[in-house]
Amino acid sequence: MKQLFASLKKTPPCLRTKPRRIRVLALAVAGLIVGGSQIEAMAQDRPAPPQIKPKSGALEVVPFTAESIGLSIHLPIGALVSPEKIEGKLVIGVREKETAPTWNMRIQQMAPSKDKLTPAGEIDDLLAELDAMHKPYRLILNQSVDVNGLQGQLCYLEQPNDQGQLYVSGWLVLPHGMNLFLVCSINTLAEHLPRLRPLLDSSFNTIKLRSAEDLTQERESRLAAGRSLLESMTPQRLESLVGLNQWYRIYKPADAAGGKGAERGYSMVEVRSDKKGALNPGRSEADYSADERKTGLLVRIQGRAVINPERDTYYDTIGLYWMAWDQSEEAWSIRGTYRQGENEQTEAETGVRTPENPGIAPLLTVLKADSATNARDPFKCIVPEVYLSQPLGWLIGRLMPNDAVEDRTYAYYSYHASSAEPQVSQRVDLWGPSTERPGYFKLITRMTSDGLPITSIFDRDGGLIRRVHGDGTVTEPSSVAQLRELWKSNGLQLGGSGR
Repeated sequence: MKQLFASLKKTPPCLRTKPRRIRVLALAVAGLIVGGSQIEAMAQDRPAPPQIKPKSGALEVVPFTAESIGLSIHLPIGALVSPEKIEGKLVIGVREKETAPTWNMRIQQMAPSKDKLTPAGEIDDLLAELDAMHKPYRLILNQSVDVNGLQGQLCYLEQPNDQGQLYVSGWLVLPHGMNLFLVCSINTLAEHLPRLRPLLDSSFNTIKLRSAEDLTQERESRLAAGRSLLESMTPQRLESLVGLNQWYRIYKPADAAGGKGAERGYSMVEVRSDKKGALNPGRSEADYSADERKTGLLVRIQGRAVINPERDTYYDTIGLYWMAWDQSEEAWSIRGTYRQGENEQTEAETGVRTPENPGIAPLLTVLKADSATNARDPFKCIVPEVYLSQPLGWLIGRLMPNDAVEDRTYAYYSYHASSAEPQVSQRVDLWGPSTERPGYFKLITRMTSDGLPITSIFDRDGGLIRRVHGDGTVTEPSSVAQLRELWKSNGLQLGGSGR
């Protein structure tokens, strides 16, 4: 298989660290918040494949899911996950949570290299290609396996790199619908494989794959639940939230391995009843147009993110999100300022969702600008049905049913502010009673179908108690006085009203 063989031509990614580029406005705002039939079976005369034996207690309790490909898997505890689109196809990167990771893995769908090849045939094809090119290798393992009823093939082989260091490449190939495989590609050094194999076996044993038909039915059911939930958010319920005002601490806790915790930022969420023109604080109310005089729900978000405390570098945001009481239209304005000492760079985002009119579909327009490039081409999108407005996304815990006795999943389309490029994607929320804190509720959110989960705990009134983001960052209620004391003790500079 050429796609499998390509991974052997490079130094294993686990031997180097790839730098991460941050989109400041999107990530700062997101951090202050809070998505067929099988290939023919193997030949009957082969022995029954062994089931992969799990290693208990080493995996995340909440599975990672990639709905676009129907995948669910419990990954090793603390593994860092980075889903990305490469040439339009989802590639899920997974690596050990260490400064110098000892292993990494890529999970993706692949087409067979030849017609009617089984998972075993794909591995045989790879080995034949290595032999034909006289590539030195030692075969560690090549056997058929049973993963939750899926008959796949697991292979590990050892090779020397250009420096003579031995590294291991591995593949788990599973059938996934017509003319598709799910492939997990593993890279590590030979010395780490004895420790790593039981962990990966345990993780592989939790893989579940779903058909396109099953996924379609589930999505329709979730969207129906989302529609009902949005319809329950009446103007009267929304008006009852006016006056809420809460500060939050955002930090990375110390880990069990001795890693030091750190303050990452803070935010304030305020709920008001206000005119649409309030999105432009510098504009006099006397100059409002008829459209700007419309009254609705306004959510104000103020926050600061720590970029580099040693260099006195911070990122401040003020976001204003307005929506008509009946959810028919919305608009928002976000301003971000990157500060390093006395130097400042600004960027801004404005969004407008027009109401639906007879014969005219509602349109979402988002415009981004910064001090370096000025305005960019606007993002425009026809708004799909079952749409969650930006203000509601900030208040979702207050609007979920507080009498839930079992888990229920809701889906709606929503503008995804922290994506690499503006997009409207399907957000999925799992809401239900908290098993860890009786009397409270949990909310597991995926901003996109393939996004990392954000887990939140709410009290009976929908007040946020604790939120854990995909990277382990925690958001908890706080006060200006508490934040001032924490930041002062850590040598950090408060901005805004915290000065």
